Amino acid sequence: METTASLIVLLIVTGLWMWLPKAGIRAVVPDLRARGRNLFKSLHTSVGTVISLFLLLFVLSGLSWSGIWGAQFVQPWASFPAEKSWKNIPLSDRTHASMNHAGHQDVAWGMEQVPMPASGSDAGAAGVSDRVTLDTVSAWAVENGFSGQYKISIPQDEAGVFTVMAEVRNEDGVMPWEDRTTHLDQYTGNVLADIHYAEYSLMAKAMACPVTSRIGSIRLWSGRVLSFCWPKPGGHEVKTDRLIPNPPQGLRQRTRSYGTTRIWWEPSGAARALGFSVVELDETRLTWSRREAEKLNRELAQAQRNGRRTARAPGGRTIEALIEQYRKSLAFTELAPKTQDSYSGHFRLIVEKWGASAVRDFTKPVMRAWYETLYRTKSDHMAIAQIRAMSLLFSHAEMIGWRAEGTNPCLRLKMKTPKPRKRAASWDEVDLLVATADRIGLPSVGTAILLSLLQGQRQTDVFSATAGDFEPRLVQEGGKPRTRVQWTFTRSKRGNSGALWLHSEVQGRVLSVLDGVNDPARRLLRDELTGADYDDELFGRRFRKVRDEAVAADKQGKLTGLSRLQFRDLRRTFGILSRSGGATKDDTGDVLGNSAASNPQLANTYMPSQLDTASRAVEAIRRPMKPKRRA
Repeated sequence: METTASLIVLLIVTGLWMWLPKAGIRAVVPDLRARGRNLFKSLHTSVGTVISLFLLLFVLSGLSWSGIWGAQFVQPWASFPAEKSWKNIPLSDRTHASMNHAGHQDVAWGMEQVPMPASGSDAGAAGVSDRVTLDTVSAWAVENGFSGQYKISIPQDEAGVFTVMAEVRNEDGVMPWEDRTTHLDQYTGNVLADIHYAEYSLMAKAMACPVTSRIGSIRLWSGRVLSFCWPKPGGHEVKTDRLIPNPPQGLRQRTRSYGTTRIWWEPSGAARALGFSVVELDETRLTWSRREAEKLNRELAQAQRNGRRTARAPGGRTIEALIEQYRKSLAFTELAPKTQDSYSGHFRLIVEKWGASAVRDFTKPVMRAWYETLYRTKSDHMAIAQIRAMSLLFSHAEMIGWRAEGTNPCLRLKMKTPKPRKRAASWDEVDLLVATADRIGLPSVGTAILLSLLQGQRQTDVFSATAGDFEPRLVQEGGKPRTRVQWTFTRSKRGNSGALWLHSEVQGRVLSVLDGVNDPARRLLRDELTGADYDDELFGRRFRKVRDEAVAADKQGKLTGLSRLQFRDLRRTFGILSRSGGATKDDTGDVLGNSAASNPQLANTYMPSQLDTASRAVEAIRRPMKPKRRA
């Protein structure tokens, strides 16, 4: 296309060069005194000359969008001088062209190759005073001169900025000399740059009008004619002068500069807080558009009464509806109960934030911006957990046809991997905790502490163990009989099985509990204060009680970090002690359940190798030998 346009320019310029010197004034003024064929010949030449001048302007303006003449020559020369104009403003590696969407040019032509400002400094003038969100940026824009239609681009990465644009090229209904682009720091809300048409270079100003005239945006007769003769890519839009009389609340309608009508429903700030967003309606179906606006108003009224927006039923395809679909699927129902509870907690938070949002409307920039918000306001672990839960939902949306294959917006967000927790318990801390549990009448907690520390199992698997899971056996060791207790269990998180010989330091406590218990289904550990079986909440309270009492008993303050010890740290401590005692990584992995395990009925029959290798890791744990005193 660029070659064709260049040849047209060559033909016009050479034709005018050969014709104008010879024709003189007759080139543009017809000879009306002529008659017959001579009159038509004179009209043809003069009209052709004038049209060729307009055609030359039209083709040259089109070349400004081309890949060589425009992008390599005209644009770099005519671009806004950011380095000179934005003093003390950090610049990004991105250019304004990065805000263009596929197949659509959103950014002013003279700004496309200009570097973007970067967030993360104290530079700029005062802007958004509240927490910087999409809503506060939009409110700031309205208060500071943006009216009618404008667009807001959200940050694409950590250095990204909020950008408010009203561009004629963007079909925002303004004249070229009303172009405005404003950048706001995503952290401080400061105005980093505010560019108007008056600040464009002379060449950018000269190109702005022809470019917009070419697409029919400028409100001139020539632009209308040219846009009619050469329609914009994508075909003609259906023109309509019919506007909805007495529109429902929130319904907006505007006639675009090139003749078509935009109709949409726009929520108020309070409605946005309840989860409502802008809904585009159909200018060719006015009755349907009115009904949709009225339906949205009814949903808004109900949300205001309930304090939150409820998802539209099955066909709504909102995030809340997607969560309900996922809960009914095998992918969720076959998960372990503890995993289901964990996901349900994340889903509740997701519904509060996104419940009424349409599944198809989510993009990678939206998910990246939410991740960064969670990272700054919550924690790195919470941010990753919420994004992973959303990714699970979007993968399910692809499975049931609510999103196209391969469009999960949570993939490859370049999230920061949080530093793993490395806290491990010392023997002094363990001894004090067990002694304190026995002293205050909670020996079950002391037994649970030793089972997790010496057997390497999770909290849920420890307090959920039944008496039937523990089987005393008589084994031969060194030619002598010895009673050992075998613990066979199924891990709650992974669903795989394991079997271990109990460590000698915890075996005696388990045997004392088993003594006199005739019901194999009875829980090994029960709350001494209530007689109830433990659950996560009750056991957590009892462990914290033991820990707090142990901290109070540490009169000399030698165990300063004990107050920060968590029950899950005991499992990590097992891995450290086992490896330092000489156990291999594979043996320790068998205990922790990180390697694939078989599913036996009896460990000594169906998985003797696992029982032996896992028990090697358990037996590798030894208390450090105290140095003997010299006589």
